[in-house]
Amino acid sequence: MPLLLESPDGQQRFELAIVGYESPDAEGEQYDSNWLLIRIDARDGETAWAAEDPALLTWEVERLARWLGRLARGGRIDHPWCGFVEPNLEFRADPLDDGRVRLRVYFELELRPPGRRSSVVGRRDVYLDFALTPDQLRAAAHQITDDLRRYPVRPW
Repeated sequence: MPLLLESPDGQQRFELAIVGYESPDAEGEQYDSNWLLIRIDARDGETAWAAEDPALLTWEVERLARWLGRLARGGRIDHPWCGFVEPNLEFRADPLDDGRVRLRVYFELELRPPGRRSSVVGRRDVYLDFALTPDQLRAAAHQITDDLRRYPVRPW
């Protein structure tokens, strides 16, 4: 099941699904064996877009799931961001006064919407915001973990 986040009014939506290994036949290579082709579908109220890119490694998806799980448990946020080797996606969390967490998803390079492509990393001008409850964060962690089960970390 893909990771799915959606604002209450449906204006902002983010879906992240694992399509498969980028190189299904690669063996014994730390990175080449573990790159995942991911698909995102996003909507920001004005623009809807989709993209596929080998943007995450297997262990980075595991780390994202653990990070979302830690956010769901509450308390102090020691690491308010979750970034990756390929800078196409970045997640940032900020606690809200009502117990929810504002989760911001940034899009860079190949995962930016058409018409807003950029070869410059770090602009952080394309993002989606979601105010999530602990239950929603826990569900997101489970969704991405379930999606990853078909694509375990491969030995090198």
